[in-house]
Amino acid sequence: MEVTDVKENSITVRWSPALGPVLGYRVTGSPLHGQGPVFSEVVAPDQTEATISGLMPTAEYTISVFALGQDGESPPVVETVFTTMDKPKDLSFTDVDAASMRISWESPDGVVSSYRVLYYSPEEGERELFPSPRGEDESAVIHGLRPGTEYTVKVIALHDQTPSIPLTGTQTTAIPGPTNLIFSQVGATSFTISWTSSDVKLTGYRMAITPKNKSGPIKEDNISPDVTEFHATGLMPGTGYEVELYGVKNGLTSHRLKGEITTPDNISPPRRVRISNVKDASITLTWRSKTEAITGFLIEATPTTGGHNPIQTTVEPDSRTYTITGLEPGTNYKINIYTLNELSRSEPFTLTVTTAKPVISPPTNLHFTSLTSTSISFTWEAPRNTITGYYVSSQALKLESEELSPQLPDLSRPVHEILDVPEDNDHFKNHVHMLGPNRHNTVGQRGQHIYTEYQSFNLGNNGQQPNHQEPLVYIPLPGAEGQRAPVVKFSESPDSGFPLNGLFNDTNLPQESQTQTTITWQPVPETTEYVVSWSPITEINEKSFHVLLPGTATSATLIGLTSGASYNVLVESVNGEQKQKVLEDVVTPGNNVPGAVVSPSSRDLCYDTFTATYHTVGAEWERMSETGFKLWCKCLGLGSGHFRCDSSKWCHDGGHNYQIGESWDRRAENGHMLSCTCLGNGKGEFKCEPSESTCYDEGKLYQVGNQWQKNYQGAICTCTCHGGQQGWRCENCRRPGAEVDAGIIQPPVSSDAFQRYRENALRKLGGSERCH
Repeated sequence: MEVTDVKENSITVRWSPALGPVLGYRVTGSPLHGQGPVFSEVVAPDQTEATISGLMPTAEYTISVFALGQDGESPPVVETVFTTMDKPKDLSFTDVDAASMRISWESPDGVVSSYRVLYYSPEEGERELFPSPRGEDESAVIHGLRPGTEYTVKVIALHDQTPSIPLTGTQTTAIPGPTNLIFSQVGATSFTISWTSSDVKLTGYRMAITPKNKSGPIKEDNISPDVTEFHATGLMPGTGYEVELYGVKNGLTSHRLKGEITTPDNISPPRRVRISNVKDASITLTWRSKTEAITGFLIEATPTTGGHNPIQTTVEPDSRTYTITGLEPGTNYKINIYTLNELSRSEPFTLTVTTAKPVISPPTNLHFTSLTSTSISFTWEAPRNTITGYYVSSQALKLESEELSPQLPDLSRPVHEILDVPEDNDHFKNHVHMLGPNRHNTVGQRGQHIYTEYQSFNLGNNGQQPNHQEPLVYIPLPGAEGQRAPVVKFSESPDSGFPLNGLFNDTNLPQESQTQTTITWQPVPETTEYVVSWSPITEINEKSFHVLLPGTATSATLIGLTSGASYNVLVESVNGEQKQKVLEDVVTPGNNVPGAVVSPSSRDLCYDTFTATYHTVGAEWERMSETGFKLWCKCLGLGSGHFRCDSSKWCHDGGHNYQIGESWDRRAENGHMLSCTCLGNGKGEFKCEPSESTCYDEGKLYQVGNQWQKNYQGAICTCTCHGGQQGWRCENCRRPGAEVDAGIIQPPVSSDAFQRYRENALRKLGGSERCH
């Protein structure tokens, strides 16, 4: 005999048939310790399997099978078997919180020594509850759970080490709700509610404002998840309100945060407000007030054009004049003044004013950052005004002051914040190219910081430096048909260094020439001018060109010839109608030839004073500016160690650097979220657009696909959120008693990247009622 199946209430056995004829078989089951009834069953002679039911769980039974014959029963075959453990029943979940839950169950039949509780989530895997519940327990609390997460819970009963079949159920933890509800700016028809958000990323908030003692409408609003303040308007004066706020995440809701507030009766606003003594950074207000109990006045000054922080201040109740300071020059402000009574305030008295044009203020906070034997580095804070540049002078001890006038090629460039000032040394000169600041940065200007420097090293035999009293011929890149139009520059002062004006092309960017070639010749008496001609003899896409030089010239330095190409150089003297050949030779930039001195760029060096590193012409390196901008530098050489650094490969916003193509979120001036992408375009430009997943209407947040109704001049319109540049649109505008206008107007969103986003507004178009 063998036992084939054991359950909590039944046992199945099978046996081999007896030898010889039998009348049948008798199968019995008896509790080993006499607890419980005895079961007995007779089966047919051709049957060799039987199931005994109605047994007790976790009980030990003796199973016997007898063969029945004419003369009685055979001796039995016997097996001793334990029935299995019954499983718990009716799993339920209570006290479900963001990080814990209580589970309860009904104990199974039979003896339970303990329970195992397992819980599983896709993020954390399966874990077991410790300490384990005891045999007499019928509930347990699980702690340390993740908010807003679905868990699968198993409860297993154990008899000694024998487990039951698991009892299984699922439950999702709650999401943490907002806390610390605070009321402020309480007026007769409005108040402001603020709260503290949780660490969990929500999809939004839901708020309900219900009047308690008066019949009136319930205000319900959806609020953006990144907002922790809401201004409720359109309320009734002298009315108590109950406010309920809860968080929402993918269909789940948090516990409700409740608060109560009563709007006061109407408070009289200030009267006869006047503005006087308007200056570039301050204005003076005077006003009158009714004789009623008040606690003070609130004054707000907000720029109408954005870009500057608003100013808010509270003054004493007996004050009737106040001077607002810290304003931006030449800026239009909206001024609101309120009467206060404890937490309540009146409706504002509103007026606008424009501050006077700016008076130039000096730079402040001069700070020296490094000092070497040949340079001084320092920083300063720019004045509040918009300026075109700086004048910097340095003075050695016992020497007269020398004024340095940095070149300012483009006033739309952002402020440059680092300056190297040289010592008075004939063999080593530092020159600085500074860009004028613009405090009103547009999006195309953000992040683009430029720094250039060139240094005249004493290179010894590595190449003859240009004589700056002689002509310098700047040769731009060839045109479409190979033509080149050289530009001649002169520097008459032997101490002026390499001329800054010659370093810039038509785009106000440095001319990144790669070679320098100096041609010298013997002077010819009574010469009025020289004609110097160059003709390429290498097969390159260039045409011949020439320049006219004064009769006093004995050399010409060409900057920008094609490296490795060969040119036939012809120098002719001119005296009236007569021409005389002075020099004719073949020159290859990068190789020394008789009759010419060539200064290839590979022999020039750039020295970065901030990183204390040398770089050859054409080398590039990365460095950080002292204000956190990432800069990319390139050694240009030009015989003077010239190098240029800019941040055109990155976008800089809010103290962070972003690579071209990288996206990030930022908040617009009106509080709406924008999605920004770094475009670069050689000037750190980035573009910001409305979020693709949300819409805003009258300060309310809607997700893509959400619908709501708007009441416009008696017409009820159904609006749908499409997100991004599409914004939202309205259709099916109905006026009671009028025909339906089925037209649809999709609101335009401004493409101006600086404006970034314009909130959709209702307009009346062509006399028909449409939502726009």
